[in-house]
Amino acid sequence: MAAGAPWFMALFGRDSLLASLMVLPTNPSLALGTLQTLASRQGMAVDPLTEEQPGRILHEVRLGVGAGLALGGKPAYYGTVDATPLFVTVLGEVSRWGVPAEELASLLPHADRALDWIRDYGDRDGDGFVEYQRLNDQGLINQGWKDSWDGINFADGRIAEPPIALCEVHGYVYTAYLARAWLAHEAGDLALGAELRDRAARLKEQSNERFWLPGRRYYAIALDKDKRPVDACASNMGHCLWSGIVDTDKARLVADRLMSAEMFSGWGVRTLATNMGA
Repeated sequence: MAAGAPWFMALFGRDSLLASLMVLPTNPSLALGTLQTLASRQGMAVDPLTEEQPGRILHEVRLGVGAGLALGGKPAYYGTVDATPLFVTVLGEVSRWGVPAEELASLLPHADRALDWIRDYGDRDGDGFVEYQRLNDQGLINQGWKDSWDGINFADGRIAEPPIALCEVHGYVYTAYLARAWLAHEAGDLALGAELRDRAARLKEQSNERFWLPGRRYYAIALDKDKRPVDACASNMGHCLWSGIVDTDKARLVADRLMSAEMFSGWGVRTLATNMGA
């Protein structure tokens, strides 16, 4: 699955996984092929130029005439914070759509390496959150789906400084833990399943405590380098709603905010509310 025409006719981590997830009901083999291809290029070493790290799922691959667009100077660039947990999430979903067990079994080691990356590299300071900060001055400044240089900002328009922990990434990590717990349960490894469900529960509690803005009744888009909530009202919290990491008592408030006059345009949900400084 390519990310999009014309400039992104290439394998991307996040885009290819999410698009594959959307077509699972009609073609699970497409998601399986995307997972297998990404697994074959999963990070093995530490390379500051391409931002490759062991267990990390790549951001993009550029081959042939598109190679000149590659970040990091090599065909594969790894500077993304969300593709790795999404890889595990999609694998868990694929397991529910009749994919042969042997195909799933071959991908489980890659899922475990992805979870190791979350722990060893994604959580840079050991506080339970996954942060990003580019490893060189050529890579992406922002490494979530809003990856323009000025994509993460406060309500008053100030740019957030990295390392940055995005709210929706923790929704993806949450679903990754639950997906791997499901796969462990199916394989009879009840201890691992219980451990991962506990990890997911702790992350959910921690995320709702740190990202929720009680006075504004929505989730901060991120935490900045000082762990301050980046208080812009943005569509990222919709991804949290999808993932299930949102507390039940906050779900209606998030839905109402997404459908508010500042966020819903009539054509769809805006990426940033109209009353934000940026």
